[in-house]
Amino acid sequence: MKKNFRLLSAATALGLALLVTSCGNKNNDPQAQSQSQNAILSGQVTPAESATTVTATDAASKTYTATVTNTGAYAFAAMPVGDYTLTFTPATGYAAPTAVAAKLLAGGTTVSTTTITPAKTAVSFKVDGVSVTAPYAFSQTLAGNRFLTFTVSPGGAPGPTVHIDMEGLTPTLGTYPLNSYYYHAAYLNADFTSY
Repeated sequence: MKKNFRLLSAATALGLALLVTSCGNKNNDPQAQSQSQNAILSGQVTPAESATTVTATDAASKTYTATVTNTGAYAFAAMPVGDYTLTFTPATGYAAPTAVAAKLLAGGTTVSTTTITPAKTAVSFKVDGVSVTAPYAFSQTLAGNRFLTFTVSPGGAPGPTVHIDMEGLTPTLGTYPLNSYYYHAAYLNADFTSY
């Protein structure tokens, strides 16, 4: 009986020693393995020129930065798997989009395309040397011509209003002469006098 008790005690001690050793060994711990794995997080912004960099912030507030290519793609160097918040640095003329939540998995993660919109800017013009800021802007196309209206009034008048006619043109960022038949501007005063 004493012999059986010693064998049972020895087997229990050996089993306990093996259990403690395996729990302390990170190579056998799936959670420790997943925390030490690295993967690549990538994505796309549109339009391609709308952002310059993307920052990924993990739960411990550690940050990683990726540069946006001329095609709008970005990819972070291998980072630890886990949850990240992505923030975008917009290019000039664009507004920063809402932050995006991303879960980086062991095999890598591709984030859905992020659309970045142009920043809203106020238009100003001078009337008799006095600067006027026009918070309302309207655009319409009629018979292939683009008409832009900038005004201080949501209805377009009364109030200082500038109308720009750009025949056959969809304007992009740039400088345009407004002194020809095809491209011209008109000013509408608060009393509806047009210049």
